[in-house]
Amino acid sequence: MQDDTLIAVDIITEKGSIVERPTFLQLGHRWHEKDYIKQLNPLVQEGYNIAIVDVRGTGASAGIRSLLWPRTELEDLNGIIQWITQQPWSDGKIITYGSDYAATTSEFSALINNEAIKANILFGGAYDLYSEAIFPGGIFLERAVEAWSSKNRDYELQKIKIVQDPLYHLGISDIKHQHQSNTNIYDSFFSIQFSDEKINSESNVDISSISVSHYSDEICRNRSPMFSVGSWYNGKTASSVINRFLNYSKSFIGIIGPWDNYLRQVKNSKSQSHSLPYKQLLLLEYVRFAKKSITDPTSIPRLLYYYTLGEGKWKVTETWPLPTQQMMTLYFNHKHMLTIDPPELKGLKSEYRVDFKSTTGANSRWHTPFDNPVNYSNRGKQDKKCIVFTTPTFKDSFEITGHPHVIIQLSSMHEDGTIFVYLELINKRKVYYLTEGQLRLIHWKSTNKHSYKTPTIYRSFTKSESELLKPNLIYDIRIPLEPISVKIPENSKIRIAIAGADSNNFKIYTEATKPHPIWNIYHNSEFPSIIQLPVIKSLT
Repeated sequence: MQDDTLIAVDIITEKGSIVERPTFLQLGHRWHEKDYIKQLNPLVQEGYNIAIVDVRGTGASAGIRSLLWPRTELEDLNGIIQWITQQPWSDGKIITYGSDYAATTSEFSALINNEAIKANILFGGAYDLYSEAIFPGGIFLERAVEAWSSKNRDYELQKIKIVQDPLYHLGISDIKHQHQSNTNIYDSFFSIQFSDEKINSESNVDISSISVSHYSDEICRNRSPMFSVGSWYNGKTASSVINRFLNYSKSFIGIIGPWDNYLRQVKNSKSQSHSLPYKQLLLLEYVRFAKKSITDPTSIPRLLYYYTLGEGKWKVTETWPLPTQQMMTLYFNHKHMLTIDPPELKGLKSEYRVDFKSTTGANSRWHTPFDNPVNYSNRGKQDKKCIVFTTPTFKDSFEITGHPHVIIQLSSMHEDGTIFVYLELINKRKVYYLTEGQLRLIHWKSTNKHSYKTPTIYRSFTKSESELLKPNLIYDIRIPLEPISVKIPENSKIRIAIAGADSNNFKIYTEATKPHPIWNIYHNSEFPSIIQLPVIKSLT
């Protein structure tokens, strides 16, 4: 680099000849699972080179990383692109791509306006870093951030893939010594509560400053087409894809599938298998998108493809929410029923003693980036730790596609706390997890001042817009659930399960645990609690 920092790059190209070809460029880490290179063979066979980079401060690259996605990475990117385009195997055209951390570096690459970059391909990656990756609902996603931090330290200090190049003159001990000074991700976020708090005193940067949502206008000014992949069950990546679709005016293809972070089938999602593995299918889509981005970028439309669970069908839309969406309102009612008819009685309420052992487990949507397969097959047992409301049996099937919303009239004995709401399907006596939403109660207020377009309630999660609850006062708690597309089979029931903790995943705020919290959930004619389901009306 310009400051003489050594950056490690792997180049994968066709054996036996040097031909000018476009290059898929990934900026993250060169260390991958054993068969990763073999998985990329379709890209090479289709006429592309692949360049995989250890970003500054990781792997075999020198330097120190004091911040996630620092500006120096963009400066390094320019230097790396300049080097690639001068090589005899490069035709000067670059497609940035990657998953997780590398997805965000690909998205940020639009900021440098380098004409060599023809498209950005992202698998995962948060659009809003605070609310989608680190603090969903304003609650610290403690276990996942801890695992992320540990994984990063591995890439910085242990998993260092040696560079076979005479110019690589630094010893491994020299590299490790430099990396020792890198920021610790867990330590950076552990003490933060609000989106406008500084990550550390040295950088004077808050989370929004390293979030792509903060740079939407600049990213849009770069006209390179974007391809964004998420999942109904991979963290909040479905929300990330939808938020990009709504906020980027340029050519954009979004895909939301039924897989986990490693493109494996999700257990208990009622999705259906394909003849080809998802990895192979997506690589073929990458190739098609790259070719069109290079040859005819203006022909790429703005489309969102999504998979409907239970039906096993891929669908496509030009708008979100869907124009055929109608909100079905179900009311919390007496005897823990969910009913189409509103409650007629006054004074109805249900008491819930928060169970801090309630959890979605280590195989939830929140742990899949760390190679945990997603498995929600145990919800019936976990529901015993929640307060639940269940519908009578629906005789006919129907489709839910969009963002369910829950409004709960709640009073608590504490000023703070966390609430988790799960939407579930009961079919043939088995309880299927569909989706969820969560909220730290001090963020109960929403705002009309949106930083970006969103199809749900918007919260800034800033300190000035937070507010402690007044004990035993009734609050209107509005919680958007993660988007979902599912065909509800005939003779099924819908259930709402409410908990006060997700112990394997989210932080428990100890100041809200003593004395043991008891909630009252009101569901009467004066204070109705409801869920609104985005039901798709058939056009036939």
